[in-house]
Amino acid sequence: MRKIPERAMELRERLRQRFIKNNNWMLKASFFLSVMTVIFLGVQSYLMEKQLNEMETASEQAKKTLNLLVVDQRPWVSVDMQIVSPLVFSANNEGRISVRFILKNTGRSPATNIEIFPKIYLLGGNPATQEPNPMEEQSSYCGKLRKHIDPNERSMSMFGYTLFPGDTLTSHIYSISISANDYLSFFNKAFNMKETTAWIHPILIGCVNYGLPFNDEHHQTGFIRKLIHLTPSEPNGGTDGFTAMKGSVPLKDLLLYRSPWGDGSIN
Repeated sequence: MRKIPERAMELRERLRQRFIKNNNWMLKASFFLSVMTVIFLGVQSYLMEKQLNEMETASEQAKKTLNLLVVDQRPWVSVDMQIVSPLVFSANNEGRISVRFILKNTGRSPATNIEIFPKIYLLGGNPATQEPNPMEEQSSYCGKLRKHIDPNERSMSMFGYTLFPGDTLTSHIYSISISANDYLSFFNKAFNMKETTAWIHPILIGCVNYGLPFNDEHHQTGFIRKLIHLTPSEPNGGTDGFTAMKGSVPLKDLLLYRSPWGDGSIN
């Protein structure tokens, strides 16, 4: 009778050992599956990230290719100009001159909605004043025009010129003025003078705005020209500035000179 409890105890011990062995195997299997899951997720994450990077690279490459295509096929408008009238000063010191612009499209597609925005900038001869140089003035002026033709505002004129590749266009005549107020304000600011006895050097600045036929982009070609007074009759010849005190200047004595500052903004 005593052997039965011993037998039961032995059987229970054997079952306990088997349970421990099976439980250890399950723990090992669970650990192995966990490790494999982590490895699988890591590999999957790596492959997804690699695929995403490849897609981004392909997208960037496509954008670069498209930009190169646009640059290659877009219009490029160059600008030149000629004076067609004397520089006339009125009795109240207002100046006026007429200019015609010659545009050429050297690109491969039409330039649309072309508009020309010229302006006279007065450059003084007083080194003590800190005036904006012509490039700064032109950049500021044309920058405001670029905001005016923001594609989101859609305010660019729909009635400008259209210029096809290889074609040249001569604009209508632009009458550009130096107002009496600007003239007097210039002397007050630049020379602290109320009398207009000093010389001025007018600079013709501005830009040509134009669009593209295949997107909403707008571009500009800037220009900066110095208006020169030819004075061959003077004892030393050469060039000179202007003053309303000496009155109007005939057309034959006027020259638009490509300035040493360049043409400013071109895009």
